[in-house]
Amino acid sequence: MSVLDIQFDNPERDYAAGGMVSGQISILVSEQTPCLGVVLEYWWQASGAGVSDRGNIYKLPISLDSLENHLSINPPSRAQRRANDPIIPQDDDTIQLTRTAIDDEREALILEPRETYWLPFYFPAPPGPVSYRSDQLTIDWKLRARLYSETAPLKVERIFITTPGSATTVNLGTLDTASKTAKPDVTLPSLTTNVAFVLLGVFALVALAWYMLPLTDDFPSRLEDYLSVPAAVVIVVYLVVTFRVFVNATRARRFYQNMQTQVPNVAVPGQTFDVILRFLPRFSSPRQHLYTQIVVEAFEKTRSSSQQQQRCVYSRVLEHSNVIDLVSGKNTKVLERFQFPEDAFASFASEHHRITWHVRLDVQFGNLPGHTSRYPITVQPWSTPNL
Repeated sequence: MSVLDIQFDNPERDYAAGGMVSGQISILVSEQTPCLGVVLEYWWQASGAGVSDRGNIYKLPISLDSLENHLSINPPSRAQRRANDPIIPQDDDTIQLTRTAIDDEREALILEPRETYWLPFYFPAPPGPVSYRSDQLTIDWKLRARLYSETAPLKVERIFITTPGSATTVNLGTLDTASKTAKPDVTLPSLTTNVAFVLLGVFALVALAWYMLPLTDDFPSRLEDYLSVPAAVVIVVYLVVTFRVFVNATRARRFYQNMQTQVPNVAVPGQTFDVILRFLPRFSSPRQHLYTQIVVEAFEKTRSSSQQQQRCVYSRVLEHSNVIDLVSGKNTKVLERFQFPEDAFASFASEHHRITWHVRLDVQFGNLPGHTSRYPITVQPWSTPNL
């Protein structure tokens, strides 16, 4: 029985993005086999909820000349392989193989039975997407080796894992930023509520008038005591609270409508993440606290022919607080600096599966109501040069 197998140098099959994937292909044939060539193929595959997507297949063909130079009957050690060949390193422990013509255009190497041939391989680990596993979504990298032969073709597949590469400093300030006018998360009382309050106020005012200026001498004083005074208290409280809410909501709406935010659209785990807030207030407010909360969220989305699923798989709260002075009509800039979570995983998108990230920005100034805005962001698994 002929056997083709892949053995990785790293028993955990765990490779950092940008590193090198290396190992050996073992070939054992049960009969004399003409080998036309060997091809390595690798690709990513995302699966979950009954649907799967596959990325582009990267092929590394190994010619007969390379097979003649690198096939051996002893498994090569890592020290024997050199890194000067991006596909197959040099190896000194080679054997002599017989090359024969199959037809006018093709040749083959004759592999003898009862011998295990070893072929080292070596190629850069793909930069992305990185491997990912959850209850709903799995992203794997697969490596396949094919031995082409007219009599006994062989193939084998193995899974290997890619992880984020070591990040260097990335200046996210040079990347494109997403700017939007924040819409305050403020709601005024509804029309129904206002009508109810108005009717209650009219009743209270009428009752208060009856209490202060009785219409008749036989007006029931007990009714005056139990209706007029409580109603008057309710309407006064209502007027004070409603006026306070209305004033704060109006100031908040004007304040946040004149505020702009800049959030980087790219982030790298473990690196600095800057959020810029710009204010152009219409009122002066010295020494007020500005409370900023960043919520970093990740969602898995799976779309099939019958349904679409989405769930939050990551959420982290980053808080910050400043004391700032606002002067009416003067532009004020506030820089909030956060560290993006180190355990954040990379964004991903395919036909049926997605891993999306959002930054939710909650801002509250002084005693004004706060507002919430969301920004999509792409999380990279490795660093990129400054743009």
